[in-house]
Order: sequence, then structure tokens, then C-alpha cells
Amino acid sequence: MRGQDKLKPVKLWLFSLKEDRRVPRDDGGTADLVATSDRVNTMLLRENPGFLRRKALIDAGITVDELKAALQLEWRRKKGIGEVFPNMPLQRVQLICGLVAAHNQDVWCLATFWDLLIRTLESDNERSPYLYLNPNERTGLTGSNTRPAIRMVWRADIHHTWRAPTIVMDATMSPDIVRQFLPDMSEPVRISASTAHTYVRQIIDRPMSAAMLIRSANNAKSNRTRENHVLDVMRFIETRANDVRPGRVLVVCQLDLEAELGNGSLPDNVQFAHFNGIAGVNAWNDVALLILIGRTEPPPQEVEKLARALFDTDVAEMPAGQWYPKVDRGVQMRDGGVAVIQSPAHPDRRAEAVRSQICEAELIQAIGRGRAINRTAADPLQIDILTAYPLPIVVDELTTWELVQPTDAEVMRSRGAVPMNYRDMATAYSDLFTSPHAAQMRLIREFGIGIKGVNRNPSQSPIESYLIGVCDGFLSISFRRKGFRGPPSKLLFDPQRIEPLAWLNERIGEVSIQGKPRKPYLRSRGRRR
Repeated sequence: MRGQDKLKPVKLWLFSLKEDRRVPRDDGGTADLVATSDRVNTMLLRENPGFLRRKALIDAGITVDELKAALQLEWRRKKGIGEVFPNMPLQRVQLICGLVAAHNQDVWCLATFWDLLIRTLESDNERSPYLYLNPNERTGLTGSNTRPAIRMVWRADIHHTWRAPTIVMDATMSPDIVRQFLPDMSEPVRISASTAHTYVRQIIDRPMSAAMLIRSANNAKSNRTRENHVLDVMRFIETRANDVRPGRVLVVCQLDLEAELGNGSLPDNVQFAHFNGIAGVNAWNDVALLILIGRTEPPPQEVEKLARALFDTDVAEMPAGQWYPKVDRGVQMRDGGVAVIQSPAHPDRRAEAVRSQICEAELIQAIGRGRAINRTAADPLQIDILTAYPLPIVVDELTTWELVQPTDAEVMRSRGAVPMNYRDMATAYSDLFTSPHAAQMRLIREFGIGIKGVNRNPSQSPIESYLIGVCDGFLSISFRRKGFRGPPSKLLFDPQRIEPLAWLNERIGEVSIQGKPRKPYLRSRGRRR
């Protein structure tokens, strides 16, 4: 596809049709090119914004033959660099080449315009699939200056001299799209492969778009009471990365979200990649956990624009401002059942093929980085799909974003140490708790018991058993703050990751250790765990 890049669109300023149109050593050709350029320019200035109407060309008396002649004459305006000779000063060479390059770029743009006008007239479409008239195209990235321009988007075909017997292999193939380039391709053979040593969990309640996540983060920075979904995502990644230690974790998301998540502090076994930058990469074939967050999905108008140019035809448009309608789609569960999830779909078949390639196909490409079909019992793969888009894969568990959110106790466990005193929790984890009272309320709420009858010291409440249960495999050690005369506090810690005295001195303050580490008791069961 050509011209679809938002940052580098291909556009023809209408004033280019009125500038120097001289054809070297051909006065007659110059007159013909000027005449055709003037008529096309006059026609365009009368047109309303939007895709160029084929009838407007016909009503203006513009024919395919004169457009083909204009195309040939345009290419004859291309310049060479005959003025460059050996031993010329480099600055002079650069000046000459720079001027020639700018001129030839204009020639290429005008020649492309003539070619797309020819395609428009030769087609049966009421509107050109390739040419969009904008009377108020901005002349720069900033500022309010505008001029009339034509935006051009088109499909660059495979040249007939390149075509040879070809095998097309693609896990996300859309036959309708591939046949636009290889029209004789037969019906593809679809191959299924077992992923018995992969566990797939997917949320079904929200798309997790980067725009929504980043907007919530910005809102939370200005108002602490608002949700910060980026922070929630970071804590989810943090706890899941701890679950698979020492295995590696790959997080695939949109580029803007990757930058936002990269600003946080995440475990050293987490790596990031972004959609549209992962196809074919084999660097993550041994990750223990693959997390997909969100998806790529441009608005309907962008998809329609690409579909027009790709299929050389007009497509049905959705009303401005509306998003894709939703349809029911099935998800194959590993137990043999089929779950139904509502998923966006464009009503036009060709536009839907484009949308699906940008969205669901890119998710499949990301899942493929984990090489699920190569896994064995010795190196299983876990996949967390944090977006509610049904995919053609076998899923083990469907859930919601709220249900997979880690608790505060789980976040502390993922960091390797859990104080058993609310004041110590707030001191060590100020990013989780604003005060000892906040720590108490949060843990009581997630433990699911009423406030009444709960002491402020969790070591004397049912929360002790809750924390010990969450921190399975941790050891317990008693310590006393310097200058504190009350009973000692306790710390649960992972002996593989935490040296308790150093951790306490850094996070809590100067302390003295009381006794030796031991396995903590679960009081409710009356035995060690």
C-alpha cells in the first residue's frame, strides 16, 4: 500500500498543476500538458471535499487518452544530473543533486496523479478509490495555513516480470487480500496444530485500548481519586512475572503504551515489544509467559480508505462518528465447548477483511512469538490475552479484567517481602498505601471480612492467616525498630530473593533482628505451612 502513512501522506498540491509545466525541447507537448493541467485544476476547484467523482471528470470532457498523454509528457520532465562532473566541489554537487531531487519528486507525484486519474476513469466506480480532495489541507505540521490538495492512496501491484510459481505461507492469510496481488492463487490449505502445553486465559469485558489506558493514567495524575489503569496493568505484569520466575515474560502492546509502561519499575525478567514490530521475530520462543494488552484497530474511515485502494473499488461507508457494530463470534474452548463473544465488524466485507488484518491478525502474530506448537511438558507456555477480541485459537479460560487484578497482598508477595504491621506496610510500600489506615482498610476489604472486631495489628487478626496463605513458601522473621519498646513486628519474605535485615534497613529504617527465620504458622489450622 502506498500513501496510507498518516505521518508521510502522499499529496499533490493543486498549485503544482499551475506551476512550470515545460517539457524539455517540446513546445507542442508543453502546450498540451498545460492545457490538460488547467482543465483538471479547474474541475478540482469546483468539486466538493471527498473522494473524487468519476462523473466530474467525464462532465469536464477529460478523456483517458489525454490523461495517458499527460502521463508520458510528465515523465519527460524528469531531470538528470549532467551538470555534475569529476573533481567538482562537494557542496556544489549536493546543491545540484538537491534541486534535481526536489524537481523529480514533484514529477513523480504528478505522474502518480495522472495514473490514478486514468484508473478512476477506466473503472466503474462512482468515486475514485484513490484520490481524496481536501480544499483545506494544512501546509505544515503546525500552524493554520491551508491549501487545496489531493491525497493519494493506492495499491502497488507485483510487476508481471516478477511473477513466478509461488507458495504463499501465512498464519494470518486473508485470501481476498492476497488475490489482489496474486489473482491466480488457489484456495489455501489450512493446517491446525496442537498446543497441548499452552494455557490461554483471555478477558472478555473490555478492549484495553492504549488511548483509554493512557487517558486514565493522565486523569489519575491530576485527580488521585480517579482510576489509573496503566498502574493496574503494571501491577498485573509485576505479579504475573513473579509467578513464572525465573522464566522470561514478553509483553506485547501498542507503541504508546509500551513507552508508558517502560517508565515504571518492573521485574528484570519482563521484556516489551509492540504490535506491527514483531512479525517473524524468533527471539522469544522460550518465554514462560506471553501477555498481550489491547490491539491495533483504526477507525472505520481509515479502514474504508485502505479497502478502497486495496480492492480498487468503492466500499460501503459507516456514518461519521460511529464505531464498528458488534456481531456474535465463537471462541473454541479446550474442553470442547464454544463461547460466544461480541466483537466489532465492519458491515462491508472488503473493509472487514482490512480491519481484521490490522486487528485480530496482528494479535495472532503476537501470539506466534511464543511458538506454542513447539512447547513440551518441560517448557510450557502461558498466554494472557488482555483484550476482548475472539481469535481462532483454543482458549482454556475466559475471565474479566476485574477478576484477574492482583490484590495488594499479591503485589507485595511479588516484590518478595510482606510486613505484618500496617505501619510497616505503608512505610515500605508507599506506592500502594498512603497511610497505615489505608493499608488496613485495603487488606480488610480484599480479605472480605468486616471492620468490626479486627485489631490494628494484623498479627493478632485473621489477616495474619490470609497473608501467610498468600505468601506460600515464604519464611517469617521478627524484628524491632530502633528505639521501639513494644512487641516485635514480623516480616514474611522469600529467602531466594530477599536478605531480610538489608531489606528492612532500606525500607523500614534501622532495625534489630529477633531470633532466626522460620516457617510461619497458620493459626486457623494450628500447624506450620
